[in-house]
Amino acid sequence: MSKNAFKMLLLSLLIGVTIYLEKPILPEILRLHSIDLSWSGALFAVFGFSVMLFAPFLGDVGDKKGRKLVLIISVLGMAVGQLIFGLSSAISGMLISRFIFGSFFSGIAVNFMAYFNDNYMGSEKSRMISYNLAIMAFGLALGSLFGGYLSGVINTINIYFLQSILFVIIAFVVFFIYPKEYIRIDVKRNYVFNMYQNIKRVKLSGLLPGMIVTMVFSIGIYIVLNFLEFYLSSKNFSLGQIGLYVFSISLVGVLGNIFITPTLLRRFDEKIYLVVILIVSGISLMITSYHHEIGLYVFMFVFGLVSMMFKPITTQIISKNAEDEQGLALGVRETLIHFGMMVGSITGGYLFSSEPTSIFFASSLIMFVCAIGFGSLKYLETRNK
Repeated sequence: MSKNAFKMLLLSLLIGVTIYLEKPILPEILRLHSIDLSWSGALFAVFGFSVMLFAPFLGDVGDKKGRKLVLIISVLGMAVGQLIFGLSSAISGMLISRFIFGSFFSGIAVNFMAYFNDNYMGSEKSRMISYNLAIMAFGLALGSLFGGYLSGVINTINIYFLQSILFVIIAFVVFFIYPKEYIRIDVKRNYVFNMYQNIKRVKLSGLLPGMIVTMVFSIGIYIVLNFLEFYLSSKNFSLGQIGLYVFSISLVGVLGNIFITPTLLRRFDEKIYLVVILIVSGISLMITSYHHEIGLYVFMFVFGLVSMMFKPITTQIISKNAEDEQGLALGVRETLIHFGMMVGSITGGYLFSSEPTSIFFASSLIMFVCAIGFGSLKYLETRNK
């Protein structure tokens, strides 16, 4: 592994750990401020909406101005967002902080993936994308574990202040260790206008159907993922147990992305692979909706594996079509994904308040629909050759 790759993976780990420190404590924070848990859906929806708005813009800025600048600004912006959340005791302040956090998070999500698309080719690109997602997921897992532990050691509110401090430190780390980059796209004066003109030049005609199915997938996955901590809390899991459970799910995904995804992507067509893992995911969710005790363990291993595998596969599909403007194409993808997150958050909030286990059943149906969608795209692709 090259020195530059190691630096990027280290940054992924640090950012992942810091982001998820709050993951297991959010239900407790809402209760602490006497905020109805139904507002959790709105918090996730606002986050998704802000990513949806800013992902193409920050992806395009990374293409033209350099990814290092975008990453530094994004990490500092996330620090501001978490600081505001920690200082807020009303839902209005929390919603504002989520909008700020999501806006800058989009710069992280898009430009990390674009870096590997820019600098690697073929099977090496697939391997590095999988490693990056695996390391980020491992960081998220550690963040959940540490967040659950810290909640028993310090005041839960202070975890948000700790996040802000860590994000500022990470910004300095990015400044000093981010690899040298070569910007290949000329900057034009009318920047925002040209960004949307450039969207037309990315091969979206071939990408858009798959991106739409990916958006539907994100609806299904966020119906569950955004309310998993709340579901576990309703089953009397402690904050430490919630952190450990989320850590276990992420760890399964990490191992899958390191040892399974790169090998299978070399041997099978991406869309066929997606159909298989979506069907398996749908079955695991269906089991979870009907059998709580057994289902949570099935969910941990199967759904954790599938949810982490999905992103490197769809990223590889994009990398074959987007040529130089990787950041912009990935930004469009992130916009659609987070539109799905917004819809999934609102839907999940309604379903969870009605019947907690219904989030698993609804998500399973969406996984089956997405399997049909990618299967249909593969059929049309084969027929048109």
